[in-house]
Amino acid sequence: MTPQPRDLTVDQLSREELLDHVASARARLASTLDALEDKANVPKQFKKGATAQAVKLKKLRRERPLVFAAVVVGGAVAAAGILALVVKSATKR
Repeated sequence: MTPQPRDLTVDQLSREELLDHVASARARLASTLDALEDKANVPKQFKKGATAQAVKLKKLRRERPLVFAAVVVGGAVAAAGILALVVKSATKR
């Protein structure tokens, strides 16, 4: 039974096997760095979340229009309430 390249130590590999090993290690490193960059990129994560929420709202609008309308009206009422509190707070000074 001949040993497989992964069973050998680096100094036992032929030049071609060593080059393949290095290329494989570089590819794994690049993949890991891409994954880390993706997770650490806050604007990209925010955009992914916003896109997912937009898809959910479009689906809700299509499948349950009355619930969608209630969500929109509720959001508008909440925004108006917050705005009224901000204006009231600013005019008290």
